Amino acid sequence: MKCSKCGQDDNRERTDLYKGEAWLHEQYVTNRRSMDSIALECGVTPMTINNWLKRLKISTRGRGVRSGLFDI
Repeated sequence: MKCSKCGQDDNRERTDLYKGEAWLHEQYVTNRRSMDSIALECGVTPMTINNWLKRLKISTRGRGVRSGLFDI
């Protein structure tokens, strides 16, 4: 697959799991995974995950707050 922005080959597998509210909530809130970690698994950018969290009205942790240290 070619990147739509730069035209380079993108060999990462992509998954749309992050678009599902239940899955994304489980990963981000319940499992306390970072946006980076979820993005890497799904083959998208962390900003894409952030956008979907907002779209699905899932509260995000503050910038710099490590996963698992504080409650939301």
